Amino acid sequence: MKFPHLNHFILITLFLQLFCIVFASSNCTQTITFIKKECNATRFQNSCITTLVPFACKIKPGDQTELCRVALNTSVGTSQNALQMLLNMSQESNVKGNTTEVGVISDCIDTYLTIIDYIMMASQMMNTRVINESTLVNLKLQISGLIESIANWESQCLKKVDGQHVVDSLRKRIYGVVVPCIKLNKIISTLVNRIHFS
Repeated sequence: MKFPHLNHFILITLFLQLFCIVFASSNCTQTITFIKKECNATRFQNSCITTLVPFACKIKPGDQTELCRVALNTSVGTSQNALQMLLNMSQESNVKGNTTEVGVISDCIDTYLTIIDYIMMASQMMNTRVINESTLVNLKLQISGLIESIANWESQCLKKVDGQHVVDSLRKRIYGVVVPCIKLNKIISTLVNRIHFS
């Protein structure tokens, strides 16, 4: 028995699926253009683009608020990874019995425990608050204040590393962990301050 209507249904379903794929792809392309435009206003353009473009399909084109939410959520994960790597370094230095290195890394670990709390606080503000023209100024001030504090703590961590007798290889590893976090948080600060309602 033939079901001509079934063939039509299958064709329509396939067409709709294809349309959704093309539409989603078009949206992603538009969002990538939007992300690049926003990132070009930051100090670390390449880092910004590399970090945020993978999330393009999750962000509506032109949605500055959502872009900042994604950036902050990414920063939480980046900082947690940094903390884990610092903990690993601390264990290695502890095994070697290098108390100077352990002390320096421990200071950075304590710093990152606080930093993660602050970034999560900023992320929660972006994720839970109603953001409109009347609340935007206050939100920008609060998040900028949190990010500024975070940047200061991260810089202090690096200053302690530079101020102690730490072997070059370890210094490079700590810088390799902390500097990307500093860049991302400075990017976030710029992106948040660019939010506006036309």
